[in-house]
This record gives sequence, C-alpha cells and structure tokens, in this order.
Amino acid sequence: MIQQYLPEVKDLFQIHIEAVADRANTRKHYQDVCRIIQMFGQAGGKVEATQMIRLLKNKYPRKPAFLDELMSI
Repeated sequence: MIQQYLPEVKDLFQIHIEAVADRANTRKHYQDVCRIIQMFGQAGGKVEATQMIRLLKNKYPRKPAFLDELMSI
C-alpha cells in the first residue's frame, strides 16, 4: 500500500523535517528532528534520510548540539 504513495510520502517527510528543523533551537527539538528522520528511513526513504542528514549538517554548521544529534543517527 505504501509503495503506491511512496513519492508523496517522501516529499511530505522532507517538507516536515525541514520545517521542524527550522524551528528547532534546543537539544530536545534536535532529538525530535532525528526521530522523524529515523521514521523517514523506516518508511522507505533510507537514501533520502541520509541525504537529509547531510543537508541539515551543511545548513546548520553552527549548531553543535544539532550536529551531535545528527551524528547519533
């Protein structure tokens, strides 16, 4: 069933992750972003989840706590 809608699911996950990451400003929020990325990978977007991690690392190089949480995935 999910295979039928996989492209839409991937797009929605990416949009949601970026929106949550933009608002994140505490370690708890960063952990929430990482949890969503993990769900994204489990939903069939392993490659895209890896790309999202790379994108967030490049987008937020001055947030060491965020980078630390992203490394733990």
